[in-house]
Amino acid sequence: MGEPVPIFPRIESEQKKGSFEIDENLKIESPIDISEFDKIDIQVVEILEVSKIEGADKLLKFKVKTAKEIRQIVSGIAKYYSEPEVLVGKKVMAVLNLPPVKLRGVLSQGMLLSTTEKKNIKLIEIDSEVKIGAKVK
Repeated sequence: MGEPVPIFPRIESEQKKGSFEIDENLKIESPIDISEFDKIDIQVVEILEVSKIEGADKLLKFKVKTAKEIRQIVSGIAKYYSEPEVLVGKKVMAVLNLPPVKLRGVLSQGMLLSTTEKKNIKLIEIDSEVKIGAKVK
């Protein structure tokens, strides 16, 4: 008798565990110094209210709770959330040290961070156990 032959041979992946290679010549687009990143105040906030802005198809108005206060933030993500009220109670990331601006006459006191994938934008949600005001580093 010869050596047994498996009925279903194991398929080996091209990348075996521990054999991932890095590109030592990787080009970084628009690099910044770490001191520049440290200037950005990114914190976890909780969404308290969200509503559409009359006459603005793309904008949503959020009231969020920070570690110190309640802020209003306007975000251009309305077309990606057909039922924006599902965002109430979610914890997300926000940049809190941008100068206030008015968008369509509505005050915005920060910026909510989101991801873009295949032209689909989603807010970056944070685990519910993370405290409001936690700084992102």
